[in-house]
Amino acid sequence: MDAVLIGLGKAGRRHVAACQRIPEVTLAAIADPSPVAAEAAAKLGIPCYSDYRAMLDRTKPAFAIIAVPHNVLSAIAVGCANRGLHVLLEKPMGVSVGDAETVISAVRAARVRLMVNFVHRFRAEYRQAKSFIDAGIIGSPVLVEDSMTWGRSDLPAWVWQRATSGGGLMMYNGIHSVDRLAWLAGSSIARVTGMMGQLCYPVAVEDNLIGTVVFESGKLGVVVQHKSDAAVTLSRWETTVWGTEGAIKVGGGTLQVISNREKVQLAVEEDDRFAGALKEFVDAVASGRDPNPGGEDGLRAIAAVMAMYEAARTGKTQEVLDHIHEHSR
Repeated sequence: MDAVLIGLGKAGRRHVAACQRIPEVTLAAIADPSPVAAEAAAKLGIPCYSDYRAMLDRTKPAFAIIAVPHNVLSAIAVGCANRGLHVLLEKPMGVSVGDAETVISAVRAARVRLMVNFVHRFRAEYRQAKSFIDAGIIGSPVLVEDSMTWGRSDLPAWVWQRATSGGGLMMYNGIHSVDRLAWLAGSSIARVTGMMGQLCYPVAVEDNLIGTVVFESGKLGVVVQHKSDAAVTLSRWETTVWGTEGAIKVGGGTLQVISNREKVQLAVEEDDRFAGALKEFVDAVASGRDPNPGGEDGLRAIAAVMAMYEAARTGKTQEVLDHIHEHSR
């Protein structure tokens, strides 16, 4: 199955590696206007175009992988769907709920498949945690806490510009957290609160946010996002799910279960989450089914983030559905 990649930045390079691991996929071409990208593509022996439309004029791929700054994700996804291509789209689908809705409408009209690349669902330890939860090992989940805290690191400059990213840390990292909360809880997010600030990092958007979540099932969740400018600090990437009969703690390649039924502590060998996501996408396209996670998952996640932003600005609880247009519900 021939694929093209649009965007050869940090995520794009991970997508190239994933394509090389999936035998069913041939990466036919790359589009990226950067001279650095052109040099990297040449080393890979893959044609590189400065404009994705010119690339699509000259190639006949089955699908496009889109890994570009947030502000151009939706327009390129729509352009690919309009040409009849299936789309593997990086989160968060765009810089607004409207962007996500536009992509969903385009793929529906074109009758092509869409997957949003929430790769954390494909980490080995999180897949194992999900299987334990679904098997009822901790009973029914009632509270989910997701924390991502880290110090100074080299992020692309566009991540910290509202015009290009749609926000700050929540649009880059935190959107993974809200997707993970809903996925592990097995319920969509209904309403949220939030508090945020520019507290550590020299940027104009939020580098810290705490949000609370109420799921449609009535279960509860907490999101903690912290980005420090400290060269050395306590870093943590951890999710804890408390259930009616025990709890699961997962993150950083480890998994701990303490419940009425099980007491387990595992070190899970890291696998390629980008390859796992790509395999799910390819299998879905080949079998004619919708991939998971799909466009609705992406829409719900970006709506939850935008609702947290509004809650932080107003001090009022926000209903997530209020941030999704009626025709998209």
